[in-house]
Amino acid sequence: DDEEEDDDDDDDDDEPDQKIRINDNTEGLTFVVIVPGWKDEESWTLLSSSPFLKAKWIVAKKDHGFCDGAQHQRKDRYRESPYDTGVFILQTPSAAEQWKITDALEMELKEAMAKAVPTPAAQFRRKKEGRGMADADGGGGVYKGRKRKNP
Repeated sequence: DDEEEDDDDDDDDDEPDQKIRINDNTEGLTFVVIVPGWKDEESWTLLSSSPFLKAKWIVAKKDHGFCDGAQHQRKDRYRESPYDTGVFILQTPSAAEQWKITDALEMELKEAMAKAVPTPAAQFRRKKEGRGMADADGGGGVYKGRKRKNP
């Protein structure tokens, strides 16, 4: 008996981690992926060409800010974004039926991101303190914290 059948329906040479398989019984899955707006990166191309892509929005850097990773140590919680940001919404077919992507959703997301733009006073403090290497920081080098006074 020649019963050497290959149960793998995968006859091409793609790497296993580059495939997403979803069967008809899969519950609705939605992923929101937020990445820097670097359109020349491979990740941007892959997300843009995903068969699960339902929406792709670009938020201009001037129109949003973000919560600083060290916000618990900072006087100012929010930072200006140093670049545009891409928002990708990926959905399975059942998710796309359940949760429609609308213009209202896009506006709601962009309005929420706009709330993180720091105030002019916070922008001034950040530039004055020279934190980080971003343009908004005056290119002041890496922030080393406040100098401690010797007791």
